[in-house]
Formats: sequence, C-alpha cells, structure tokens
Amino acid sequence: MNKITIFETFAGIGSQIKALKNISNKFNLKVESLGFVEWYLDAIISYEIINNKILKQDKKTNIEDIKKSLSSLKISSDSKNIVSPNYFSKLTEERLRSIYPYLKKFIKKNTWERALKLLPWYKWC
Repeated sequence: MNKITIFETFAGIGSQIKALKNISNKFNLKVESLGFVEWYLDAIISYEIINNKILKQDKKTNIEDIKKSLSSLKISSDSKNIVSPNYFSKLTEERLRSIYPYLKKFIKKNTWERALKLLPWYKWC
C-alpha cells in the first residue's frame, strides 16, 4: 500500500483530501493529512464538516472567553478581507457557540509555526 501525506494550504473546503480519499481504495493508497491552512471562516467550517465531522455547539465555555479567543484570529468572513477587531463581538451567542468548536484549534499560539515544522523542507527555510 502506498502512502500519500498531504498538508493543504489555501485549502478551501478540502477538495484535495476528499478526492484522494475517494480514490484511495481503487489505487490502494493510504491518505494521511498533516493539517490545513485556511483563513476564510465559512471554508474552515465547511472543510471540517466535509472531511471530519459536524461538531456540536460549545455550551460550556463562557461567552466572553469565546469572544476574546476568537478575536485573536486573523481570519476573513468574505475570503478577501480580514475581519474587524470587534467582528466576533457583533455575532449572536448562538452563532459564536456554533463556530467556536471549528476554530478552537486555530487559536493556539504558534499553530502555523508548529505546522510548518512538520513539513520536510522546513529545516531549509
């Protein structure tokens, strides 16, 4: 069995990994994802739903903590422009609790740096 390892940048909704998974049995492939990079909010959520699973709302985390955490992200709500610093404070509590589970892994400090270190060519950068 051959193995394909993929790290998607500008991943969109994850069509590359989905396509590889769709043909993996036919071509005797093992497909492994190291992760993905995307900055468009709707694409991040779609990627996770299509390629992983639908996540339940976060009903436990304090709403102010959610707003504070999300406000640290440099993401886009229209795929072109970065959201304003108060973008998340304008969203309804229901919307915040719905999107938070999909964005939590992007909040950790140095996520991008840790992701880059997984790539074989990183040591030459």
